[in-house]
Amino acid sequence: RAAEGHEPVLRFEVADEGAAAVTLASGRLTLAGVGLRVGPGVATLFAVAPGATLELDGVMLERGEPVASSDASDEGVLVRVGQARGRTPPARLVFRDVQALGRGSCLVVGPAAAATVEWNGGGCAFDGRFLRLEGGPRDGGETKVDLVVGDATIA
Repeated sequence: RAAEGHEPVLRFEVADEGAAAVTLASGRLTLAGVGLRVGPGVATLFAVAPGATLELDGVMLERGEPVASSDASDEGVLVRVGQARGRTPPARLVFRDVQALGRGSCLVVGPAAAATVEWNGGGCAFDGRFLRLEGGPRDGGETKVDLVVGDATIA
């Protein structure tokens, strides 16, 4: 959480090719009152594994130029939920008063993955998609998302 009267901004410029800037393999990560800026060298800001929880409260997310690629699956992504292995609880994504702006896609849920998404307040404006589901029955199972949006603007 940011100190009172301060608005820190974390900037992510380059990650290993195909790697996420932040990988949440288990547990819970909560960020409050900070700004996150993603440069063109970062394909995914957050990679969230099944069973993990990402909570963002009063966060400003900005994604600059898209990743240079002709493959739609390589576009810039703010949050990607990875494929589940076995019977794993869904990833939980909680956005409270979050402003997300930029290029690429906001949320991507991988093949046979599951996620619970709660977005309350704030909004999301991306030139790609707000939510993209990958895979299908041939990829080892259904991709499932429970989505609740309250008092937010999605454009």
